[in-house]
Amino acid sequence: MRANRIWLVTLITGTIGIGTGLLGSAPAHAQGVTTAPPAVAQCLCAQRDVSILGREMRQSKRHNEQVHRDLAALTREVEDARARVNTDNRSDIEAFRALLQRRDEAAGGTAQEDARYADAVARYNAAVERNNAACVGRLFAPEEVEAVKANLVCPRP
Repeated sequence: MRANRIWLVTLITGTIGIGTGLLGSAPAHAQGVTTAPPAVAQCLCAQRDVSILGREMRQSKRHNEQVHRDLAALTREVEDARARVNTDNRSDIEAFRALLQRRDEAAGGTAQEDARYADAVARYNAAVERNNAACVGRLFAPEEVEAVKANLVCPRP
């Protein structure tokens, strides 16, 4: 008996992959193998979207964490400088005010960065949901997957 090769979209620990699986000797159509090019393309593009948006989300997270570290460092610097400011020295007061200004600007930047990161997470989660709803657990004929891959054009997520 010859086994039919099929493609199976799976979601395992947050990562998506298309790989080959084996079915017994039953005909592929009896097992629910998808051969429709639009469905194959939809799932390949959905997988690509998850991959791209996952990278963007991780990059946004790293940037967001750096912005918060920078703000924390400025806050510590303000607290350290506060104790050393000579209130009788005009240049000390001006330097402290400039430091406060930098800290306040950094604090405003964290709110914007938090919003950008939240947006990246929401876009990634939506892509995963779309992929899961349309593709997870579906079986694809390998020749159809290869044919679609050869001319695949996906819109930017």
